[in-house]
Amino acid sequence: MTKKKIEKPRFTTKFIREQLEKQDFKCFLSGLPLEAWNCEAEHFLPLGEKHSGDHSPGNIVFVRRELKSLKRECSIEEIVTICKAIIKIHE
Repeated sequence: MTKKKIEKPRFTTKFIREQLEKQDFKCFLSGLPLEAWNCEAEHFLPLGEKHSGDHSPGNIVFVRRELKSLKRECSIEEIVTICKAIIKIHE
């Protein structure tokens, strides 16, 4: 039995530009400005069994590079919980 290969969509420059404009060229998670050197595409709903995200264009957002791994592993709700815990410790 062979595994069915999941085809990843290829995103055009036009799609990327439109998505960045929708986000006002700001990070989806932090609202901080996005620049070419710190901008990464990430899935809104993470991939995998836990969150069941996919590679569709509607599931793509842009985040700052330093936040990419956090977004890759966690849902928005999980990120908010983590951020609240960090703030509480440092208040």
